[in-house]
Amino acid sequence: MVVLLAVAFTLYEQATILQQLERSARDFHTQLLPPRQATEILVVRITDADYASLFASTSPLNADSLAELLSAIIAGRPRLIVVDLATAESQFRPLARLEDDVPIVWGRESASCDVRGAPQPECTDGDRTGLLGFAGLDRPDTRYGLVEMERDPDGVIRRYQRYRAADGTLRPSLAAAAVEALGDGLHGPSDDPLYIRYAPLPPGAFLEASGVIRAARSPDFGEAGILRDQIVLLGGAYREARDEHATPVGRMFGVDLQAQVIQTELEGGGLRPLGRGLIGTLVLLNSLALLMLFRLVSLRRAFWIAIVGIPLLATAWSMISTGSPFALWPYLVPVLVAVLVQQLYAQAAHYRDALIDRLGKRLSSKPVEEGVTTSAEGSATRE
Repeated sequence: MVVLLAVAFTLYEQATILQQLERSARDFHTQLLPPRQATEILVVRITDADYASLFASTSPLNADSLAELLSAIIAGRPRLIVVDLATAESQFRPLARLEDDVPIVWGRESASCDVRGAPQPECTDGDRTGLLGFAGLDRPDTRYGLVEMERDPDGVIRRYQRYRAADGTLRPSLAAAAVEALGDGLHGPSDDPLYIRYAPLPPGAFLEASGVIRAARSPDFGEAGILRDQIVLLGGAYREARDEHATPVGRMFGVDLQAQVIQTELEGGGLRPLGRGLIGTLVLLNSLALLMLFRLVSLRRAFWIAIVGIPLLATAWSMISTGSPFALWPYLVPVLVAVLVQQLYAQAAHYRDALIDRLGKRLSSKPVEEGVTTSAEGSATRE
């Protein structure tokens, strides 16, 4: 029976509906998480109003205006600046000199002539990595990280990778490069997918670009300003940037998404998805435990223990393995309920057979009526 259940689980696990249920369970838990109370991260957004007033609604962004904005951020003496903006054009290369004052990590796309297998206008012979250019291309010590993240089949971003394959080697993601620039990079190069720990940042973590420029005019901005010793992310939150993404907690600008990933890394990193082998082992062991329960205690007691224990067991394993209380429910609960139903059916069949056997013995033990004889075949006939 257990072998059949294991085989059924293996086939069932391949179904898209099961994976969708797992994603829905994780998303439900994510939406229940309270906002983070404190964080080292501040997000400076270029809003639609900033795009119009600071950059004259032109794309790519004006390099001089971007330099002014970065200089204002640098004046606030942050610990690190992470730039999640398209800076592939040559006009942005002078921005690299700003790194002399504060460490800057530049966002970079991993699309290249090599990777996509088709000519890309942004790829040039002078590109030392084969990736799309970026502002600090002419400085070998410039820090950069790849901004792309994989989407699940439903188009939602739930996971990230510390490193991604590009140009024949592993390149750091923007989050990994930022953590390494802070000196907190304790993880080796790995492209394993990890779940993002989505949780709202405090309301005060979001600033408008124009507001930062105004605040930088204050003489004490560098000593007592809001940016002092913070990790500052700069990115676009204007419509023309087309940098919005679906997440379990709703649509999110790319720079906000990067903030979630960096915060996840600062908190120790995301959890790895469970492998099919481990999930199958959990299902098998818990099914065996449920079978043993029905062998060791009475049917009534085993039934109520199973009714209470199955959801508790699924929740406990989910928390231990994934950090989400419902992630393994789609895998464990259906199989354990199937085992429970099978055991109830087996016990009912056993009682039915026992009842029939007792009734047969009672009938056979009654005295034969006078005048009735038994034939050789065992059938009763009246003389």
